[in-house]
Amino acid sequence: MRNGSCLCRAHHHAVHAGLLKLVTVSGLAHIVLPKHLDPLQRPQRNRIHLAYS
Repeated sequence: MRNGSCLCRAHHHAVHAGLLKLVTVSGLAHIVLPKHLDPLQRPQRNRIHLAYS
């Protein structure tokens, strides 16, 4: 479980269905969105918590 990430049920199933991809960048989990949402396929982190700091 060294590379485990917490996902809600819907996103967990989306990863297994191949709709989303999880990758590790510098030891942190990043999500890669589908090409129709991000044509460049850039690994991204959730930034919602930054809006409340």
